[in-house]
Amino acid sequence: MYDINFFSIYKKRRAKNNGFRIFVLVFLALFVLVNALLIGGGLLLFNKMEQSINEKTEYINSSDTKAKIDAAAKTKSEAELTAKYLTLLQAASDKYNQLDIVDSALLNDLRKLTPMTTAFTASSLIGNSLDLQCQSSNNTDPLDMYHALLGSPLFTNVILGQLNTDAANGVTSFTISLQIVGGEQP
Repeated sequence: MYDINFFSIYKKRRAKNNGFRIFVLVFLALFVLVNALLIGGGLLLFNKMEQSINEKTEYINSSDTKAKIDAAAKTKSEAELTAKYLTLLQAASDKYNQLDIVDSALLNDLRKLTPMTTAFTASSLIGNSLDLQCQSSNNTDPLDMYHALLGSPLFTNVILGQLNTDAANGVTSFTISLQIVGGEQP
């Protein structure tokens, strides 16, 4: 007689399900292991980043770095000041280049007619009109210069103006206005 086992069918099904159960258990174990590694790696990376941030904060807050930052700020302000100074110098240079300068031949002609003890302190040339401010250590020089300019064929309408004598210093200041012959009309 044969022993009939009614539960054998279930045992066979269990044997078939054991492979699937093992697969699920291995998958779960690997899943937990990978997640544990990811969490551990993330925490390690986070700690390294936090340590790097702390090191950089200490570097920024150190007195040596603050001194370097202050020196850089001072250098920057000096560079800006130098740039402004350069701009002003360039503007002054441009204005200087635009000035009307008395021609050297004219200046030489004037110098020939000027007494040795007389010096020009200022001049203004507008068109063919020339105004000279002079100083002399000799009281007769203004009249000598005036007569020399009157006798010159290069100048007309010579006018001697403002004659001031400073007896304490022995200096005579005077102005002469004249027209240059053949000069440009204003």
